Parts: sequence; structure tokens; C-alpha cells
Amino acid sequence: MKKLMIAALAVASIAGAYAACTPGKDPVIEDAWVYTWKFTGKTTTGVLVSYTINPSGNCKPGGGGVEMCAIRVPTSLNIQGYTYKCLPCCGGFTELADDGEVFWTTKPQKELFEVTNAKKLFTEGLTIDFGHVIGKKAKDFELKGQFAAATSDSGENYDFTFAGLGKYDLKNTRFSSVSGNFAGEKINPHYLKYIAGVGCPDADYWVCDGSDYAGAPTDPTVAYGSWSAKLNSAASKKFLKNGTLIKVNVK
Repeated sequence: MKKLMIAALAVASIAGAYAACTPGKDPVIEDAWVYTWKFTGKTTTGVLVSYTINPSGNCKPGGGGVEMCAIRVPTSLNIQGYTYKCLPCCGGFTELADDGEVFWTTKPQKELFEVTNAKKLFTEGLTIDFGHVIGKKAKDFELKGQFAAATSDSGENYDFTFAGLGKYDLKNTRFSSVSGNFAGEKINPHYLKYIAGVGCPDADYWVCDGSDYAGAPTDPTVAYGSWSAKLNSAASKKFLKNGTLIKVNVK
């Protein structure tokens, strides 16, 4: 229910803020950019374990004062989203999310990123370090950026760098698509199923000899893989015309 409320708030907020997406003054190009983003790869998540930490008790699922503990295991990562830019200037590639962004995870869990305000919907989010038109005929493109955001429920914070190459649309002065790789970290992985009276235990890791937990579950874990960004032509036209956004429903 909370996720559905967040999704509704996100759509209502951004629709109200960007409904005035109409042609503006020179040298602004009378256009709008809506890009579809995907980050797929690997990270870790938590699973409950049973393990003797000390002579006085066990670390395992259950009650009776026994501590709930989780350990990190490899898992798939999938982050998707959209960025909105109304009336972009030629070369304004660092402003891809200037008029809004919506990102969510489908793996290892289905969850929106945290809503902060109407202008910048989600915590930190996507930023572009640089975007350059390259190639002998100005039809290639390079892009580098950062993604830093927190999931709304489990509070897992992603922070990674992405870079890649793609194709540039010289006629419309915008890139068509870019893809590459990303790498960074997540703080911190959890056991993602809620346990009454406990919550979602942080996922720890072992000390080097496997004899005990490191006791530092808030230490970062890896996040890496491949990514892509593609112009969504239909959504761009609707956004320019009347501020219409792509519907997001994360259950």
C-alpha cells in the first residue's frame, strides 16, 4: 500500500510541476526528451542463517530471545526508470533529469526510490558528468554519469558510476541510445521479508576464516553490471504537448 501511495504521489507531483511544457525562447529547441533507463547486473541481498556466535546463544530465525541474523548472498539487480527534460538546449546533456526522474527496482525487490519533492522526485538520483558528440560525422556519442538514490522502504542506498557509448541523432541534436557498464556499491543489504517485532535484519559478511560475523552490516556491498538509455519518442511528444508522464505502478 505504501508503495502504491508513493507512486501516486510521484505522478501527481511531477504532472503538476511539468504540465507547462511548451515551446519557449531562443536558443531553446522546441522539443522534449524522455529517456528510458535500465541498469541490470549483480549485487547482494540477505538470507537468514543459523550459526553459533558465542557459547551463550545461537544466531538463527526464531523467538525466545535468540538473535535474528542474516548473511549476504549474490543476487540479481534491476533498476529501471525515466528522465524528463523539457525544451532542451543543444548540448544540454547534463540536464537529462532536470525536469524530473522516476526510478525503481524490480530486483532484488520491487520498490520505488524515496520521494523527496516535486522538482527532484527521488533522493539524489541520476546526474550526468558529461555527454559529448563524437565520431567523424558527428553521429556517435559518449556519456558518463552517477546514480545515487535510496529505496523508500528497505532503505538500501545505491551509489555507482556508469559510462558508455552510443549513437547521436545529428538532425534532432540529441542522442538516440547509449549503453555501457556501471560499478559501485549499495549500503546496506537486508533480509527483505519483514519479520514481526524484528523488521528486516541487515545482511552481514564473514570474517576471513568463516568463524564469525564481521559485525559490520552497514558496510557497503557491490553493485555492478550493464546499462542503457534510449530516447522514448512517443513519451517525449506527449510530454512536450501537455506534460503527460509515463505511468509508473510498482507493486
